[in-house]
Amino acid sequence: MSSSLQLPFGVMSLVDGFWVNAKLLRRLRTLCVTHGATACEVPYPGLRLQDPIESICTFCVQAGILNLSICHFFGDGMPNPQVAGEQEAALSSLRKAIDFASAVGATKVVGPLGISIGQPGTLEGATAFLKRAVTFAEQASITLCLEYLRPEEDKVFLAAVV
Repeated sequence: MSSSLQLPFGVMSLVDGFWVNAKLLRRLRTLCVTHGATACEVPYPGLRLQDPIESICTFCVQAGILNLSICHFFGDGMPNPQVAGEQEAALSSLRKAIDFASAVGATKVVGPLGISIGQPGTLEGATAFLKRAVTFAEQASITLCLEYLRPEEDKVFLAAVV
């Protein structure tokens, strides 16, 4: 009995630079075509394109990308979903990333939920935030994926798919 496991080979734009601009898309397209990558992850809001939706859609067609993910994260300069006064802004930011993902044909929004390690109520607060976020994602048929990163980055990262 023979079995075949087929996984898409992908690239992550953060490997080559944070800001997604026309030059980066050209470099990524070459990498994808050369190495047969069919999956790609690009950051949001790290897009510096005149028409981000058209540019990303064109890139996917030209590079043969079949599985596109959008990376959205809460970090420096972004609203913190764990701070009461910033929760609505954080939710609005995530909703914009979900809308963008939907517009470019992505199926996932991936990224860490930035919350400090050891803070009281951390898990409860993250859960409450994600319950609200999931409603937007479900409406757009987008899967939210929480990314696990290194502990020394001073964040809690849950390795789970919501």
